[in-house]
Amino acid sequence: IVKYINADRVLGAEEKIDKVFLLAKEYKMKSEEDGDEFIISGHSLGGIIAGIISSKLGVSGIALSPAGIGTLIKRYGITDEEKVFKSLTTITMQNDIFSKVDNHLGSVNQLGCRYDTSVNPNICHYPSSMICEIYLNCGDKRGRSPLYDCSQKGVIEVNKKSFE
Repeated sequence: IVKYINADRVLGAEEKIDKVFLLAKEYKMKSEEDGDEFIISGHSLGGIIAGIISSKLGVSGIALSPAGIGTLIKRYGITDEEKVFKSLTTITMQNDIFSKVDNHLGSVNQLGCRYDTSVNPNICHYPSSMICEIYLNCGDKRGRSPLYDCSQKGVIEVNKKSFE
C-alpha cells in the first residue's frame, strides 16, 4: 500500500531519474568513444541524483550540499554500498541543514560556512556560498574570481537572481 501513496510516484520523480539515467548512460558512452572522462555533478536534489546515477554507472560523481543517500540506494537498485564509496565525492557545508538529512556514503568533505545563519538559515546551502568558501580558502591559480561579492549580502543577492 505504501508504494501507491509514495509522493515520488505521485509526482513522477522516479520516472525523471530513470530518464536522466538513460541520458547519462548515453553521454557516458559518447565520452568513452571520444576518450573523455565522464563526471556527473549536482547540487542539493541534483547531488542526490548525481550520487545515485554515478554509482549505477560506475563513474565519478560530485554531490554538492545533498542530503545523504544511505537509505535511498537500494530503492534505486544499488545493492552494494561499495559502488557508492568508489564513485561519489560529497562536499557539504557546516550549518547546512539539508546536508544533515540521512547518512552520506563515499568520500565526504565538509567546508566551513562563514555566513550568519540567524539572518538567513539557508545561506550555507546556496551553491554561491560554497563557491565563495572554496575561492576564499583556496584562491585561483589563474587569477579568476567569482562574478559576485562573497559577502553575506552578495551571496544572498546572487542566489535571488538565480531564481528570477
